[in-house]
Amino acid sequence: MIRQHPVRIVLGAIYSFAGLCAGQAQAAAPRPQFEAASVAVPTGNRCTLHPEQHDGPAQAIPVQVDEDGVARFYALRPTTPGDVEKLSLECTDRNGNGNTYSVDLTSGETFAPRPFDPTRTTLKQRPALSGDPMSYSEEDLVSRGYGIRPDPKTNPNGYAQWLATATIPMSIARATVGAGPAPRAPSAAPTADPIDAGVFDQPYYYWTGPVLQGSFKQNSNPALTQSYGWIQATWNVPTVKPFALSADPTSMTIWNGLDNVFQTIVDVNATSSIASYGIHRQNFLSAEPSLDEMGVDFVPSAGDEIFGQVWYCDAHGRLNLHGGYGCTLMIDLTQQILWGCNTPDSTDCASYKMKSKYLANGQLGKQAEFIIENDSGQVGLGSSDNEWPDFSEVTMTGSAEVVKGNSTIVATVTPTTDPSVLLYTDGTASTPFQRGDGHLLITLPKDSVKWQDVQTNVYFYGGWSGTNFNSYSEACATSIGVGPDSRGLTQGTPWITGCGARDDGNYNVYQMQTGGAWVKMQEDVANRLAVSPEGNAWALNNNGEILYWNGSKFVENAAGGCATSIGVGPNSRGLTHGTPWTTGCSADAAGNHSVYQMQTDGKWVRLEENVAMQVAVSPEGNAWAIAANGDILYWNGSKFVPNAAGGCAVSIAVGPSTSALPNGSPSILGCSYDSSSNHTAYTLIDATSWKKLQGGVGYEIAASPAGTLWAVSTPYP
Repeated sequence: MIRQHPVRIVLGAIYSFAGLCAGQAQAAAPRPQFEAASVAVPTGNRCTLHPEQHDGPAQAIPVQVDEDGVARFYALRPTTPGDVEKLSLECTDRNGNGNTYSVDLTSGETFAPRPFDPTRTTLKQRPALSGDPMSYSEEDLVSRGYGIRPDPKTNPNGYAQWLATATIPMSIARATVGAGPAPRAPSAAPTADPIDAGVFDQPYYYWTGPVLQGSFKQNSNPALTQSYGWIQATWNVPTVKPFALSADPTSMTIWNGLDNVFQTIVDVNATSSIASYGIHRQNFLSAEPSLDEMGVDFVPSAGDEIFGQVWYCDAHGRLNLHGGYGCTLMIDLTQQILWGCNTPDSTDCASYKMKSKYLANGQLGKQAEFIIENDSGQVGLGSSDNEWPDFSEVTMTGSAEVVKGNSTIVATVTPTTDPSVLLYTDGTASTPFQRGDGHLLITLPKDSVKWQDVQTNVYFYGGWSGTNFNSYSEACATSIGVGPDSRGLTQGTPWITGCGARDDGNYNVYQMQTGGAWVKMQEDVANRLAVSPEGNAWALNNNGEILYWNGSKFVENAAGGCATSIGVGPNSRGLTHGTPWTTGCSADAAGNHSVYQMQTDGKWVRLEENVAMQVAVSPEGNAWAIAANGDILYWNGSKFVPNAAGGCAVSIAVGPSTSALPNGSPSILGCSYDSSSNHTAYTLIDATSWKKLQGGVGYEIAASPAGTLWAVSTPYP
């Protein structure tokens, strides 16, 4: 669906919007939602799923067949002509024989509930732990599938987390070599300078989440070295939405682990029409490469709660940093499936035998991680290489045990209590860049890490890239105005209205402040913004009232008035909050409004009747406008006249004057738009020539007094 927007404008230090009275932007239709789907397939098959008419890998995702002989995935039920109606599930069994299963998305049977049925398997059962949990030895607990028991005194939260998994019965899944994703090299964590105590942010591409580093202390011999020997966490399997920006797959993993190479993992894969989940483990320090990326014939479902433990162990599964093995335990608490890999001779899943070189002093336990990892770009799946799946909030809660020597526990730490935490934050941008793509907000609540997919549609031209609007700010906006540099900002100081309108049609207003943080200035107050070259903010509310920022809140200007767009020039005629220009609320048959300027004593003076839909002002005070038909006009001192270069615009921003452009340097968003309703950006380079800057930028453009351009794109829902 192409979303229709009223014509909007923000110029220079101003913002203008046409359509306040003509009607607001139409809301996009709700995005379709995935539904659980399944098809009967013999267990042991390895499969890929894709739309029937697209047999290439670019639109295919992996699907694991469960032990009960069902392949479970997610798909869109077709509702309109052109929707995908049939899928192909291409599988290879344990003998290497290929089979293709047709999936009919028009059939109700495809979407019929099929919960995992352990009675249709030969899986062994692990009973709920009975009696006093403290009466069992560590070796006994591990061998029976209960994992490592945290100390209830030093780690009461971890003990309660573990006990919840031990006191319910479980079916014990068996590992299957090759059931995990295709092997790949381990992600290289970014190098960072040594960090002092505290939490330090570092934008990064593949990883997001906290990496605990402060408790590792290498000493002269193994008995004195302090390391992370064990980590556990619970987290939810998120729901995913159909990927709106491309038909190509996007993938991520959610995991906890040690040393960046030893992990228990949930896999998430999605395209515009299908999605799948999986679980696997990895240890790139293993002496047995065939066990790396090992999977299991079971997949979690959206909404399941996952428990994962990772620890360095001995041949009996006991915690031991130099015991020669790596042990893992994964549990789907919702479906009551356990996958334990705790001893080297286990027939269900063997522990990892470590390469001997890693058992030297200080080689293991350097860090503990709670991570979401962007796998799309790492495996190069297609045009959406750098995109995350569009997923719901994920919260991971857990802790790590710090051991001295082999297994003497000296501390229990979490993402909020470890002495030093490097927090990898989301610094991604899609390749090729997509307007309105989502980015992650990462926070550290008590003993946890939380990832939330947030709408990001505020971009600026220049800065990091210098050549395009690919530099973004983690914010969602509906209008924008940009003032001069302040508080250490070097690209101007933007003000925005947020993305959640109240019942009265007004939005919260935010200002970017020190470090690029967005600070809420006032709730439920406006839906249009403009900023003067001196940094004075003005706004319009949904009733057309004209407001200005008095230093603590927005108040109505003394002269009143009604406006549909606003731009603000520098102080003049005794005015001290800038000189605003507006288009009034009444319009002629063509859709044009009269233009007003505030003059001496704050009085509104009508300059020209029925001439424009939007108005904007350069830092020197030169006004430009857009007429209802898209014509681009400027004020010649007595009236608005067409600019010599012509053109058609839906939004305009005016930077400072130059020798070639004495009336200011306008940049525009043209009248044509792409499939996401985003428009191409142009800038005037001389009196007669527009230069294309970038296609598919957005629906609104703004400029700082120094000329840095900002844009607001159409966010995908």
